[in-house]
Amino acid sequence: MAESKTILYIDDKRDSRDVFRAHFEKSGDILLTAATGKQGLELLAGNRVDAVILDYQMPGMSGGAVLQIVKRGTPGLPVLVLAERSMSVPQDVRNVTTVVPTRGMSTSRLVRAVETIFETRIAKSLRRGAASA
Repeated sequence: MAESKTILYIDDKRDSRDVFRAHFEKSGDILLTAATGKQGLELLAGNRVDAVILDYQMPGMSGGAVLQIVKRGTPGLPVLVLAERSMSVPQDVRNVTTVVPTRGMSTSRLVRAVETIFETRIAKSLRRGAASA
């Protein structure tokens, strides 16, 4: 059985947070959720997190602003950005993280895509950590 992960999911849409929580908790992972970038950064500061899922288009503190803070504070942490269209995300953001386009994608398909990407990125991150130990 795979080791459980703690994932931080930051999205202003409650229904999206609820769907992701149900899926990841069913698979034995812990999903911390935040409705704003500020709440997400507070959760990140107070918890050991293996990865972050971040909605790019949020009111208030944008996903881009949150991403900059996360990358500065925890540069090796895998971050996945969700955006309606990947091309709506600036190139500098696409250069530092994976962007998943959500337009026209069913929730279950989106969750599977996120899970696959994170499995790959977390495994790479763990291998790098083991190699430097």
